[in-house]
Order: sequence, then C-alpha cells, then structure tokens
Amino acid sequence: RVFINAMLAARATSRFLPRLSPFRGSLTREFSSQTRTHSFRSQSKGRWGLGVAVALGFAAYQSQKQWSGREVEQERFPYVLIGTGPAVLSAAEKIREKDEEGEILVIGEHKSVPYTRKALTSLLTGSEDELLTIDQQPKEWFEQTKIKYYPNVAVWNIDPVSKIVHLEGNKAITYEKCLIATGSVPSAPKFDIEDGAPIVSFHTLAEAEKLKSVLDEGNKKIAIIGSNSWSCTLASIISAKYRKKNVTVEHIVSGNGVLADILPPYLSEYALKRHATRKSVNVIKNCDVVSVGTTEDGKGTVELDNGDLLEVDQIVYVPDLLPNSALPGPIEVDTTGIIANRELQIATDCYAAGEAASHYDPGYGRRTLLGENNEILSGQVAGGNMVAERNSVYRADIVEEYKVAGNKFSVVGTCNSSLRTASAWLRPLSAWEDESYESDEYKRGIVYYLQGNNRIVGVLLWNMPDEDGQKEDRAITVIKSNRFYPDDSAKTAVVITDNDALVE
Repeated sequence: RVFINAMLAARATSRFLPRLSPFRGSLTREFSSQTRTHSFRSQSKGRWGLGVAVALGFAAYQSQKQWSGREVEQERFPYVLIGTGPAVLSAAEKIREKDEEGEILVIGEHKSVPYTRKALTSLLTGSEDELLTIDQQPKEWFEQTKIKYYPNVAVWNIDPVSKIVHLEGNKAITYEKCLIATGSVPSAPKFDIEDGAPIVSFHTLAEAEKLKSVLDEGNKKIAIIGSNSWSCTLASIISAKYRKKNVTVEHIVSGNGVLADILPPYLSEYALKRHATRKSVNVIKNCDVVSVGTTEDGKGTVELDNGDLLEVDQIVYVPDLLPNSALPGPIEVDTTGIIANRELQIATDCYAAGEAASHYDPGYGRRTLLGENNEILSGQVAGGNMVAERNSVYRADIVEEYKVAGNKFSVVGTCNSSLRTASAWLRPLSAWEDESYESDEYKRGIVYYLQGNNRIVGVLLWNMPDEDGQKEDRAITVIKSNRFYPDDSAKTAVVITDNDALVE
C-alpha cells in the first residue's frame, strides 16, 4: 500500500508539474499524438518534468517507508476538517445540525482558534464589534459541540484511498468523511529581502498583531507595498487611526492605478487618484520595489526601480492571494486550486471548499472564489454533503464586495480588466437632462464586462444603492442567462431607477 501511494503521488506530481514549469507548452505537446514532429529540445524538456515527478515520487516512497517503521499514534473520527477559516466552521455547524453525536476533528496550522481574515483590520481600528469576529467561536464552543481542535499542526499526507490523514508528530487520523478548506496563501514577493529587515506580510493574525504593536508606539513611517484593495484599506485605516500619533504612510503602487486586475484602466486610475487625497498617505505610483533591507539602527530600507531609497520604520507587504492547494497526496490540483466537481467532491467521501477549491459552475465556468462569502457558503454545502444521503450542488452566485478610497463596489461574475467593458455612469440630479454634461468623476455607475461576442460575463456595481439586493440578483440572472449587450444600451441588463439619482 505504501508503494502504491508513492506511485499515486508521482502520478499526481507529473500532472501538476506541467502547469507550473516553464515548459508547459512543450510538455503538453510531447504527450500528444504529435510527439514525433517536435525537436529534441522539446522532448528533453518533457523528460525533465517527468524525471522530477519520478524523483519526487521515489522520495515520497522512501519517506513513507521510513514512516512505516515508526510507532504511529492512530485515531479515528467520523469527520475530519482541515483548515482554520470560515469554511471549516460553517461546515462543522452544518454537520452538527444533522449529526449531533458524530465526533468532528478540526486540524489547523495556526495557534489560535479559527478566525476570519477579513476581521484582521479590526485589530487596528479597535472596534469591539469587529473584534468579536476574529475568534469566530470561543474555545468553549468546541467543547460544547463535541468538536476536537488540533491547533498548530501540519498535515504530512492525505490518502483519500485509504481515508487516512498523516500529521506531524507521528499521528495518523482515519476518517469517514474529510473536508479540505485550507484557504489561501500570500503570493511570493518579486523583490529581494535582506535577513532581519523589518517587514511583515499582512495575512495572518500574528502579523496583524506585530504591525499593531509598532503602530501603537507612534512616531513611525510605514511603507505599504501593494496595489490591491487590502493595501488601500490598510493605508486608509492607518492614516485615520494613527495620524494623531504621528504615523505616516508611504504607499508604493507598481502601476498607474489600483485593482488593475479587476477595474478597467480609467476606473483603476480614478480610484488611485481618490486614494492619494488621503491625509498622511503619500502615494508613490509607477514604481516597482527592487529590494528591502535594513539600516545599522534597525530601520528598514526600500529600494525602488527609479533609483529612490526610502528609509522607514516598518514595511508591510500586502500580497495578492493564491489558493492554498499545496497538500501532499494523490489529489488533483492545478493553478486554480484543488479540483472539485459541482458538489465540491474531490474523491470518494473527500471534499474541498473555500478559497482553496476550484469548482465548475454553469454560466461562470471553472473558477476559484476569494472572500468570506464564498468561504461560508461553500463550507455549508460541503458540510451538508458530508452528512446527506444525496449531495447538493454548489450554486456559487457569489457577490464580492470591495472598498477603496471611500468607494464601495460589488463584483458579480467574471470582472477581469483584460475584457472589453461598457459602462453607464449617472449624472448628478442637477444635470440629469443635460446631454452635454461631462465629468472625470466616477461617482455612481455600472460596468459590464463583455466577451468577444458581446455576451455579458461580469457586472460591477460602483457605489450603486442596492439595499434589497435587486441589482445584484439581476446581474446574476443576466450573466447566467447568457444575455448580450446590445449596442450602447443597458436596457436588457441591470435596471437604473429614479431612486439611483446622484444628489449633489
């Protein structure tokens, strides 16, 4: 069985490596019927990828062989949930609704009880209401609901065939049903970091607490590196909360705008322009970070590609997020995450949910969703399927919400800045009938993302009032029914009413 597991790992690795290696195209072609038409160079690249897969498989075999010679502590649980985010807790609650007695084990890599990453900023704002969401459930809740929690434990291997999860410390957990909801991981920085440099990645509770301790001291200059909504939110919070403590922010943005992967260029630039008006925030745009270092007195340095060198007290890297799918074992993954079907199943009695899972949904295609809404809803569906006789389909009509520079916007479907867009922007009520009105202020409107045939695949609602969710529901309907955007009219898309008028 150990040998078979090793070979399964080699097979899974060989499938995964072509997606990661720089030889992706060559490998794909080499294993097709057209192999003979390609050069020796292309074939050698293919053998390189396969050779690494075999080597890793053999290493796994040797490691498992060593493992088999040790005394392993074994436990058995009906339900094993791997992860520490909202998906795990919502799944546990769903399981407990249907099965009041079955033992549930939650395995987490963090020391604290599961929390939502969205609430990390509440450590900086000091909002008691938001602080309650960091520890989503107190430790007593785990005891009352008969849920056992193993914190700060790494998963060594997952074997969905034998239904065994190997943990560090010579532990083996046998399960009846398993959920993998390991969330996301920060993308690696593209700049050099000197050892000892005062830099944190704003991604975990421990990193947020470390940043807070620096800010509480006051009289600090903070460098924030990032172009996503989190970086803008963090800069705004620090500016508003710690300005009286003489804390200033240098916000380094690589391009000419923020959220450039979502917003069309003109709106991305507008959002950055608005963000730059924040007090105590100095925006440095069109600059890439070359390296991060440290001075003799312990301060940090940030070298930019324009030759400038910034000296600051603390550096905060706010990364883009990637699915945390780097789990050992014969589990199918690709760059979008752990491959799951519409029922969030990845193998017999094994499921994936949250930001780590990639699933298919008609109307949207295969996608990986980030954010707390997806974590909670997918966790509920996966947890329900773990106790149900018949699985339910995950209908991921998820609306992602963002805040940047005082603007709130909702994203439905595929909103990618590489797509062509058409938009409708509202004039102020005072100029409602003035057809000659022009302005470079984008205060309220709707952006449609179109494929080549003008089919609407995404809708962005920018500062649009939608308390009852009618516009979001309409956007979902428009996308899933394959509607087309006719000429320059928005009549068949999201309806704008008199109540949406912009009063100035």
